[in-house]
Amino acid sequence: LRATPIYSTTTKVIVDSRTTGPGDELFYEGLGTSSAEIDTEVQIIKSRKLLERVVERLDLVLVPEFNPSLLADDSGPSFMGNVFSFLGGIFSGDDSDTSGGEALSEQELAERRFATASGILSGKIGVARFGATFIIDITVSGEDPQLAADIANTIADEYQVDQLNAKLEATERS
Repeated sequence: LRATPIYSTTTKVIVDSRTTGPGDELFYEGLGTSSAEIDTEVQIIKSRKLLERVVERLDLVLVPEFNPSLLADDSGPSFMGNVFSFLGGIFSGDDSDTSGGEALSEQELAERRFATASGILSGKIGVARFGATFIIDITVSGEDPQLAADIANTIADEYQVDQLNAKLEATERS
């Protein structure tokens, strides 16, 4: 039995609390310097909604590390495949292969694989404030160092998209 190496990568996001122009006052109103406000941003980064966008953007359902059904060979699922499937079922709220005793449709299987990939991703990330700063560290661990880096960067990108959309909505309201 060989152990699979696990790689970790970290990217940093700066939470900007400045007001620099028209409309920014509305966007940044309420985003001050308190620890609770930065902690809220940490929770947004870890949110299921944001992570689902990362799964979709990077097609993680096509990656065996995030889709245990791809780990199966001709002799059936591997031990790790069974473990990941069980963990994914816990995160998605469903650990069975059938619904009411009937086989799942292709759509239901796709939704389940997506939920499983999102759940597995959630278990592979760490998001934390860096000291008493406006910097948030996003750490991703995985079997492929390049994929871990891509995931960390995509999480940061999706968070920034959320922030820009919120800013745009605030500007449109003003």
